Amino acid sequence: MTIQQDSSLEDYVQKKVNEVLKSNLPIEKDLDLIKNGLDSLGIVQLILSLESEFEIEIDDEDLILENFLTIEKIVEFMTTKYEIDYIK
Repeated sequence: MTIQQDSSLEDYVQKKVNEVLKSNLPIEKDLDLIKNGLDSLGIVQLILSLESEFEIEIDDEDLILENFLTIEKIVEFMTTKYEIDYIK
């Protein structure tokens, strides 16, 4: 894992979502990402980034919109399914 020690999973997801959306603005953790510009290609980019960073493979049955709708949902999915905790 290459996340800095003072960073969190939420910070990492925020950074990656900003990269996909080509934005530097803070995104509220409960903001609907789909309604705010995250398209199917962006979701794929985000999934590939998560898989690469955390050395996991997200199961096909988990590739549902609800798991990637908000930053909060992504973090909840990653912590529940893959036991990836916040890094402090």
